[in-house]
Amino acid sequence: MHVNAAGAVVQEGDILSEMGCAGDRLQGSCASRKLESPRSRPGQGVKLRYDAFPYQRYGVRFATVRWLGPAGSTARDSGEFRALVDLADDSIRVHGQLQALLPGMGGRADIVVGRRSLVSYAFRADSRLAGKLRRSLLLDE
Repeated sequence: MHVNAAGAVVQEGDILSEMGCAGDRLQGSCASRKLESPRSRPGQGVKLRYDAFPYQRYGVRFATVRWLGPAGSTARDSGEFRALVDLADDSIRVHGQLQALLPGMGGRADIVVGRRSLVSYAFRADSRLAGKLRRSLLLDE
């Protein structure tokens, strides 16, 4: 339930609640205002980091973009892109036992919109250094 208080004022387009069918496979839902969202497409990979299972200890999980919604589908999330993702896993191994992923678990999702080679990171660092050198030379003159 998104609205928990009796007598709460809701506006047109507000989400009141979400339901899931018992036994059905979970799906992920994420929203973003980032500039990468227009470059996102169905079928792209997603890296998931759950708050309940810190990725430093339990690793990054993966999913695939199934559906991308338009920006600003409601007044409250104007400018947000919404995506539904298919989760690769339905549980995480914790201390040797499988812990199920549950509806409502939060975290961070990064849609992979491209890949970079290791060499590109080196060139990017060189270009930043060259830019700093140019700026310092201009300031010295």
